[in-house]
Amino acid sequence: SFDIFRPAGVDKDGRTRARLAEIQTQVKKLSQDYSSKINADTGTLQVDAAKLADMPKDWLDAHKPDADGKITITTDYPDYFPVMSFAADDGVRHALWDVYASRGLPENPETLRQLLTLRKEAATILGRPSWAAYSVQDGMAKTPETVEGFLADIADAARPRAAADLARALEEKKKVMPDAKAIEVWDRFYYA
Repeated sequence: SFDIFRPAGVDKDGRTRARLAEIQTQVKKLSQDYSSKINADTGTLQVDAAKLADMPKDWLDAHKPDADGKITITTDYPDYFPVMSFAADDGVRHALWDVYASRGLPENPETLRQLLTLRKEAATILGRPSWAAYSVQDGMAKTPETVEGFLADIADAARPRAAADLARALEEKKKVMPDAKAIEVWDRFYYA
């Protein structure tokens, strides 16, 4: 039976199969372009050396201040994760997070829009209402709703522990920032 090949469009006419192949090629290229733009976009941040004094010695030894007393930090992993984990200065972590989160901009939102449009087109051609429905049809879950339910169950099970961990981290943050209201994304490694 050809049923196992139907999700790939084997039962479609030649023109439709050609369009599916073209979509697959475009999706692969756009996916690679998206990742390449992020990987190639090494952001930098200049920080007063005094704000990084609490960094580990080996990191500081590898990051000497320039003539103006500034240290250049990049968004590459050997800089990013140590700073996010050890720099006590909230402003430094926040600024580095902003630079890190901006990698691949401004081009990547358009690349992502194109990817989503092509995936929706492929799913529609193959008789599915969405890319999610297409991508899980042969898996254990079978439907996006099953996946969503599973994720909701995991989130419900993890929420009490996560809330307790966040409350404990916020207590620590309030020791240095009494007005702190939340653990921000740039705080997660430091307070962990």
